[in-house]
Amino acid sequence: MQKKLSENNVTTDTVELIILTHFHLDHSFNIGMFPKARIIGWSHEWKSGSTFRISNIETWSVAPGISILPTPGHTPEHISVVVAHEDGKKTIVTGDAINQDFADTKKISAYAFDLNLYSQSAEKIMTVGKDLIIGHGEPISLK
Repeated sequence: MQKKLSENNVTTDTVELIILTHFHLDHSFNIGMFPKARIIGWSHEWKSGSTFRISNIETWSVAPGISILPTPGHTPEHISVVVAHEDGKKTIVTGDAINQDFADTKKISAYAFDLNLYSQSAEKIMTVGKDLIIGHGEPISLK
């Protein structure tokens, strides 16, 4: 990770915002490496307020061109990040809300706490954008 950051002239001290798609350790374990970052995540267990550095999402728009899409299914609090480009295209950072198998066959092959919600969220993702950066595997470009 350090190598990828330095290739882009970024240090762990310069990262100002991290959006967690969900709180599983394989997606959140290294947030302590970013001491100045504000952490955004959604948890069904935190109804109001904030805890330490992780705050509830107060608005679905994070910054110009960056918004949050609730995508529960893999976990109750799962979110995806929608990046709107100037040309009108959208890239979605999906975390574990969809994988290649679902994009290809509509079959759920990943862990889901709620299969119905997973399917609904994955379908919603595929209608919002065609370029997907998934949590595990290569990016997906839908046709």
